[in-house]
Amino acid sequence: MTLPRIALVTCDPMPEPDPDEGLLENAIREAGGEPVSVGWRSDFDWSSVALAVPRTTWDYYRHHDEFLAWAERVDAATTLLNPLSVIRANTDKRYLATLERAGVPVVPTAVVEPGDPIDLGALLEERGWDEVVLKPTVGAASHRARRASRSDLTDEHLANLARDGGALVQPLMSGVVEPGEHSCVHIDGELSHVIRKQPRLEGDHESVSEHAIPLPDGAADTVAQALATIDEPLLYGRVDVVRADDGTWVVMELELTEPSLFLKQHPPAIGRLAEAMVREARRT
Repeated sequence: MTLPRIALVTCDPMPEPDPDEGLLENAIREAGGEPVSVGWRSDFDWSSVALAVPRTTWDYYRHHDEFLAWAERVDAATTLLNPLSVIRANTDKRYLATLERAGVPVVPTAVVEPGDPIDLGALLEERGWDEVVLKPTVGAASHRARRASRSDLTDEHLANLARDGGALVQPLMSGVVEPGEHSCVHIDGELSHVIRKQPRLEGDHESVSEHAIPLPDGAADTVAQALATIDEPLLYGRVDVVRADDGTWVVMELELTEPSLFLKQHPPAIGRLAEAMVREARRT
């Protein structure tokens, strides 16, 4: 029987190593599939694989329109997971407003659109925020994310972000430091594991817990609410939550396109993801 080919979609060059790559490739082979690592911008026949899975397309934010056009081509040629509609919505962090409208607790967020007046001091005064994080609406790996405060305003950086497509302004959450941002990884429709992340801004390296940790009390409902807003079936997903000052847990990010899944921190997740990929590939 011919093994189903599965494209693990990446980028070239990689901005940082992916410790899960080799583990997942081996697990796919053990599950009865043939993994193919291929850059999304490469000249590749996507119809030659049964399934294409964006895993480390970590430069997509630098070529956002091109990336979405690529996803459309792949969707027409083979099975794309997560689905095209999810990728379209999830690669722009304005999705936080969509979550909020759906009743999901999220980190308070102000969006500054291209052409909007730039007055960070007035915005902080209006919202009652003392220290904030500025980030682009389309970004990854804390690209261009910076802190600002009432005593150290950075209107120029905010203006540059807004001009380049839009900016998010969010209060600096004390819970990011303690008890820390928690990344809740879902695989094939169920919670797989949770890891703790250290705060990361532009230029920082990602630092996470060495092993999976328990889901914090009170966070499960927030995670479930966020995922319930997605109508399409998900192969994988990651909900990053942080504890607010009132003790509730709020969504910082809903990562459904190319998230690090921290498989190394929870080995059972490797086989589970591989088996789900092979199952979906055989359906085509």
